[in-house]
Amino acid sequence: MESTLKYSDEKLLEALRPLLEPSMRKELIDYYKWQVNLSVFVLTFSVTLLSLLKSAPKHPYMLVVGWVALAICIFFNWLLVKRIVSIPLAFSTPAEFRTILHTIFFNSLSLIKLYGNVQNWAFLLGTAMVTLALVLGLFGRGGGG
Repeated sequence: MESTLKYSDEKLLEALRPLLEPSMRKELIDYYKWQVNLSVFVLTFSVTLLSLLKSAPKHPYMLVVGWVALAICIFFNWLLVKRIVSIPLAFSTPAEFRTILHTIFFNSLSLIKLYGNVQNWAFLLGTAMVTLALVLGLFGRGGGG
């Protein structure tokens, strides 16, 4: 059992070697911070703009889909950054001191690429839907309401 654990740790370590370099981790964290800050800006700007207009949005379903997608982007950003920051700490823990939380963490590292893809697509979808709903609502002809 121990040799299998060491082999899988070595295999995982080799796959995540770029994430262990401080410059790469810093670059990824900066990118994800930029993306989540832009998501929060689009979310708060759209809510503020709609509250200032004091009229019902013409495309409420587009706004809701956009807001939900941006919330998903923010959630997956939290998952990603938490894992990227924790990688060196988890790998530096000696094998005899690892707990079940380490095992769960190592098993979830294979999902890091999926989390990044979900975050990127949710950001694109959310920003596009909110922008389209606001542009069509402010400058377009008609719509729902």
